[in-house]
Amino acid sequence: MNRLQWVHQGLLIGLLAFLLSCAGKTISPDEVAATEQDQQQSQVQATLETRPLRILIVGNRIEEPRQAQVRAVLEDIFWRNGGLFSLEREASALLVGQPHLMKAFETAQRLEADYLLVAQKETLEGDAQLRLTLFEVKSSDIALEHRLDFPPQEDKALAKKIQTLFPKRGVVLETKGSGAYARISLGRASGLKLGQEVALFVPLQPGAAGGQAAQTAKAKGEVVKLAENDAWVKLLGKVPALRGELVQTLPNSSWF
Repeated sequence: MNRLQWVHQGLLIGLLAFLLSCAGKTISPDEVAATEQDQQQSQVQATLETRPLRILIVGNRIEEPRQAQVRAVLEDIFWRNGGLFSLEREASALLVGQPHLMKAFETAQRLEADYLLVAQKETLEGDAQLRLTLFEVKSSDIALEHRLDFPPQEDKALAKKIQTLFPKRGVVLETKGSGAYARISLGRASGLKLGQEVALFVPLQPGAAGGQAAQTAKAKGEVVKLAENDAWVKLLGKVPALRGELVQTLPNSSWF
């Protein structure tokens, strides 16, 4: 290889390194300017349910020494992986013995709970397990079923089910870069983390069939800057975000 070829090869390697460094650079939303397009907003503004979901947890066949541990683990898993919950602590007597399901439903209705979580200890082939059944109180339908080892610990499969069933929802507060970056009303206090993916939806007209959660996402984004009560999201495609659009978290087992 002659001297000229060495020079050409060196230039090519340098150019390649420069392009790779540019491609890998993360741009802070603070460095992105707002444009005229960022003044636009969705024709229909997203409305959010602000009342926390109320979940009553009752146990079956769980010994006294384990009851507090089981409750604490289940409360923690649901709080960290789902939308805002109000976990009812009343009716602790139901954790003793074998509570009748009808009695548990009556208690859930009296407390105006949205969901009833029944945690039943079972022994299968010598191994103790905890069978979880989550009922929607109003319809009595089963919303979720899952089995955990006993005593229960963190479980990624359960976390994903909860994240799918109870996504955390917010709205787009502002945009930059012609909609390439969006500030959303979810933050660290909502359990969001850097790198977490979210989906953006166009809000439906009031009274439209199916509701907001039944829509198909218009775009996805990744959290690139995190604050206590809001976050900046970088859109992953070419579809821009608009102020007032609905945003919700996507299942992500890395929340552990």
